[in-house]
Amino acid sequence: MTLREALRQAEARIASGDIPDARLEAELLLMHCLSLDRAGLYARLGEEQIYAETRAPQVLAVAARRADGALTLILVNRSPHDVSAPLVLAGHPATAAAATWRLDRQHNSTQIADTPLDAPLLLPAESVTLLIIP
Repeated sequence: MTLREALRQAEARIASGDIPDARLEAELLLMHCLSLDRAGLYARLGEEQIYAETRAPQVLAVAARRADGALTLILVNRSPHDVSAPLVLAGHPATAAAATWRLDRQHNSTQIADTPLDAPLLLPAESVTLLIIP
């Protein structure tokens, strides 16, 4: 699948929360989180969608593979509460770490410490987290 299809999936999930203009919201959220314009967003995330899901109903997961082979994973926690969830990646070692950017009350689309992938992820309330896994 292409990133366009991934954004359509994100749009559908956001729309399921009765949020108007879900497509625009999905793109704007990602562009803001990454400090990119629309062209940069599509170039950075990759063109091949990778299946991603979460068991937490308030967490949206979208993944894509870039041309350099890196996996990008965007997790949107729409809940007013922190969410802890395990991350399972096929084809990636569980001990790898991911470069991490966060948009939440404490971070304005900034890179934070790398996230170890061998423990459950903590997603702050009402946040967007971008993981780039080499």
